[in-house]
Amino acid sequence: EGVENAIFTVSLSAKAQTKVTASLEVEGKPYSVTIPAGQDSATVSIKNSNSDDPYSDATKLTGKLTQVSGGNFEYLVISKDEVVLNINDTVDSTVVSINADDIVEGAEDIIFTISLSNVPVTKTAMTVNVSGTSYEVTIPAGSTSTTLTVANTNSEDYYKDASSITAKVSEFTGGLFEDVDLSNASETVYIADTINTTKMTLSAADIHEGDANIVYSVKLSNKAQTDVDVTLKAGGVEYPATIEAGSSSVNISVPNTNADDVYADASTLYGEITAFDGG
Repeated sequence: EGVENAIFTVSLSAKAQTKVTASLEVEGKPYSVTIPAGQDSATVSIKNSNSDDPYSDATKLTGKLTQVSGGNFEYLVISKDEVVLNINDTVDSTVVSINADDIVEGAEDIIFTISLSNVPVTKTAMTVNVSGTSYEVTIPAGSTSTTLTVANTNSEDYYKDASSITAKVSEFTGGLFEDVDLSNASETVYIADTINTTKMTLSAADIHEGDANIVYSVKLSNKAQTDVDVTLKAGGVEYPATIEAGSSSVNISVPNTNADDVYADASTLYGEITAFDGG
């Protein structure tokens, strides 16, 4: 396909002494050709209507001789055999591609656009694998794209959980294409975190001299997904503690150095969180 002309050759088993006129039919249409004196063949060029394209549309032309005259031969036998000229496809690839925009957690849907580089002659059907789940999609004849909507499972939250999701065309049928290129039929969408703040607070109740301990309470405004290590500094001394995964608080006991006595010696102990990690 795509070659300008189809060439039929009319041949003689011996050179003609005089001009030979041959008539032939190709796909029912009449053509004529002249073999000059002293020659034994001539060609007929017929316009090839099968242009180069991406579709599976190989064709053929059938021709036969109908009449031959001239040449000054003693006896001229015309072959009645039909000649079949095959017009084969050249292989042109149709590229399948997938595109989608990155999103953020909490966004409702991911929309994948699946496109073809050529218009299909017939309906196409595809299997698209999205992170282990298969979806069946079609592109109608005459169209070049369709969309696949997939729910975003990364909901709005307070945790570092940016993620990604990949879609890939694993099977393709239809379209009447000569060849289908799936090497670009994959897309990864990145789902970014939105920034939601978790607050840490420190509190303690007043006590009396002589009480054994001061109890500081460290609290998070959201439950931790992983252990959170904290360091409390009080009275120049550091006290480590851990808020366990799934919890949002921990209590830290600090010894009260103000013993019960007869003196007016009320005091104050300041505490602060100097370090934390995890969550």
